[in-house]
Amino acid sequence: MYKSNPNAAHNSSNVCTLAGQVSSPVRLSHAAYGQTFCRLELCVPRLSGQSDQLPVTLSRRLLRGYTPQPGELVRVSGQFRSYNLPEGNGSHLTLTVFARCLERLTCLPEQP
Repeated sequence: MYKSNPNAAHNSSNVCTLAGQVSSPVRLSHAAYGQTFCRLELCVPRLSGQSDQLPVTLSRRLLRGYTPQPGELVRVSGQFRSYNLPEGNGSHLTLTVFARCLERLTCLPEQP
């Protein structure tokens, strides 16, 4: 489930919340600004019954002793981010959700 959150505590128009099933192990992504960042894939259901595999980037600090496992349900709140990654003679645009909050769920919320 994707939903835009216009009433976020921080003043930003780039805010999203996703709820879905973790579909990949958490793996190391990169280090920057003295922090280590990880990635995981989240399977997010659509109203149509189809699902999307969405990449999520999160600081290792956000895990605080909890590492989401494939099959677990989570809610992620954060921002959409885009990066140009060098690839061969050009670059590749990568989109990800940069997590600011991670919450374990027991069931997925009802879709609107």
